[in-house]
Amino acid sequence: MFQKELVSIIVPIHNSESFLSDTIESVLNQSYKNWELILVNDCSTDRTEEIIKSYSDDRIVYLKNEKNSGVAATLNHGLEVAKGEYIARMDSDDISLPDRFKKQVTYMDDHPDCIMCGSNTELFGAISGRSYVPLTDSDIRASM
Repeated sequence: MFQKELVSIIVPIHNSESFLSDTIESVLNQSYKNWELILVNDCSTDRTEEIIKSYSDDRIVYLKNEKNSGVAATLNHGLEVAKGEYIARMDSDDISLPDRFKKQVTYMDDHPDCIMCGSNTELFGAISGRSYVPLTDSDIRASM
């Protein structure tokens, strides 16, 4: 399959050393390879920057806010440099299953009238077994 669409994956980060490597590794292990991972550090005071700098993949873009700005401004900072046809959003403690972007790009390509798609979630760790997954159109729209 020819993969022409670049996916810009934006991850706002603040003091996320506990899960950040797992988040990055889950993107590196995607079956869909045409992506850029935009990691935006919102003035972390833990080992976040050290973890980010330990990766040398050319598809990883590292940005650092000059001052702690919050999630919305941090996401906007990532959007300013994003080059992708599609924008994907992840939190710094998220793990994407290996076919996530392949499935989402395929769906978006097959449904050109669709402007947004999401995915189900599976909670793990201390919150394992708890989840809210909106299933109706109105619930999905409200949760977006």
